[in-house]
Amino acid sequence: MAVFLPPSVAFAEGKSVGLLTVEDAIVKSTKARLRGSPNNALKILQAVANIDAAKNSAAFYSERGRVYIDLEKPAQARTDLDRAIALDPGYFDAWDRRGYLDLLAKDWKAAVSDYTRAIAINPHNYKTYNNRACAYRALNDQKSAAKDVEIARTLAKASNSEKDEEIIDQMIAAERTAGPRAAIAYLEKQVDKNGSYAVYINLARMYDKDAQHLKAQENYTRALALAKAPGRPATNIGTALGLRGTSYLAAKNYDLAIKDFSEIIDRAPQKQVISTMTALLKQQGAWAHQMRARAYLAQGEKARAMKDAERLIALEPDAPIVYKLRGEIYAAMGDKVKARADEERARSMKAALTKPQSERDIKWD
Repeated sequence: MAVFLPPSVAFAEGKSVGLLTVEDAIVKSTKARLRGSPNNALKILQAVANIDAAKNSAAFYSERGRVYIDLEKPAQARTDLDRAIALDPGYFDAWDRRGYLDLLAKDWKAAVSDYTRAIAINPHNYKTYNNRACAYRALNDQKSAAKDVEIARTLAKASNSEKDEEIIDQMIAAERTAGPRAAIAYLEKQVDKNGSYAVYINLARMYDKDAQHLKAQENYTRALALAKAPGRPATNIGTALGLRGTSYLAAKNYDLAIKDFSEIIDRAPQKQVISTMTALLKQQGAWAHQMRARAYLAQGEKARAMKDAERLIALEPDAPIVYKLRGEIYAAMGDKVKARADEERARSMKAALTKPQSERDIKWD
């Protein structure tokens, strides 16, 4: 959903290093790690490591600890995860990741202890129960292991995660071979068997690709209802709202588009607590300001569009696209001078962000 280009890193000041904030670093590290680039993830995190906001962030140390696990550096990982827990004893990921380190070290009692703390914080993660079951088995506590396995199976079945991955792979293959209508036909057959969030959200996307916006919106609504169930990632709600709002925008149903984008904005956290989830929610909020501005502009509500653009600039002052958007609004208002100035600013900023590798501080994937 994010549309902003990745910033380069220049200098330390306040809560950011040049254009890269601690929240940005955590999100970018997570994405790099999931793409199988832990070395790049570590470089990103190290760029902000000396900022006070990072030094006081459980999310930062938890993410770096996870990266060190991927890099097979257990001592560094444990130091960071211990620090994360000390900063925020209620941070699930830190306990869960330290539990995994305990498994690697064959410290079965410590693993049970850490996973038990993680489960107390978030009882909806099936992998945590599965891993604690492994520790129980190693301790020859078969009864506790069997109980955790059963809970893990129940949660995994409810989440449909493995089945969803298989279905999405088949959907992608169908679309590549015969286009979105083939993907729609395949997904429609899966709805009765596995009507999960992932199935509905991707079915809706395919309908949008085929310009069947009404059917797309119906399926986004079904996905949204599932996204609001207990234990689901908070970002799923924003994703469903954002895609549905974009579908409304494509169908020129501006009022409903504005309503969905407004809900995303209202859900964006206002507190300055740094975590991967709050960072992602804030990104969704910034994106929604951009899309709502475009909906207002399409309605001829230039003043409201400009208000969103100014708010977006306050949230993402280093993203070229925000000045391009404001330039479009100035142009609609008839202010050619300001429109041209913003267009030029966006162009020069984008050029600066796409320098040759030798001129940049960090390698971005």
